Amino acid sequence: MRFGLLLFSILLIGGISIGTSYALTEIANDDVYIPATNKFFLDGGVDTYIHESSANTFEIVEGGNVISIPNISGPVTLAARQTSNFFTQPQSITATSQATLQLVDSTGSNAENIGRMNFKGDNSASSQVTYGDFIIRSQVFTAGEEDGQYLFRVRDNGALTNYLRLDGNAQSATFTNADIKMDSAKKLFLDGGGDTYISESTANNLEIFAGGNKKISLGTDICIGTCP
Repeated sequence: MRFGLLLFSILLIGGISIGTSYALTEIANDDVYIPATNKFFLDGGVDTYIHESSANTFEIVEGGNVISIPNISGPVTLAARQTSNFFTQPQSITATSQATLQLVDSTGSNAENIGRMNFKGDNSASSQVTYGDFIIRSQVFTAGEEDGQYLFRVRDNGALTNYLRLDGNAQSATFTNADIKMDSAKKLFLDGGGDTYISESTANNLEIFAGGNKKISLGTDICIGTCP
């Protein structure tokens, strides 16, 4: 058993590929040592492997794309670079005072997609599709005048469709391609939640209040002005 472990270590140190006929169960009761920064390939030596890239930093590389796992605990900030709609090459992971997941795009430009999160699932043909996503854009990146934009999309009849856009520059929320629906008897406040609002107080009876006073009532009877 020890001889098998020694031979396996020599093969790893020498960078010699081990064929599929080698049974790892033969050294199941012993530790396996791989020299620091050396790689353990899972695809015959191409671009899928695990290794310790630097001290206490474990990396999983799949198809050449790197995911770093640091040796830290507690809240962290993740910084990554966006490449071709997926994130590769994590640049830094540091402990912070708050629980923050941070995606950093270091390129910087106007109207640039900084990050995107997809929500995927299978369809009836067992194909994965994106049923919804949200996108963050840097609309203006001029120092001191930065504006952001938040886009929400869902799939409608086979196509991803914009439904809500939050604009920092315009300080607005824009609904597109969709109706806005409220539950019955709920109020649409126009003063931040005070006493000016629109509501359907009872079925098919629309009321408009200003300063707590009913100004318009549209139902079986119509009232404009001071309404009971």
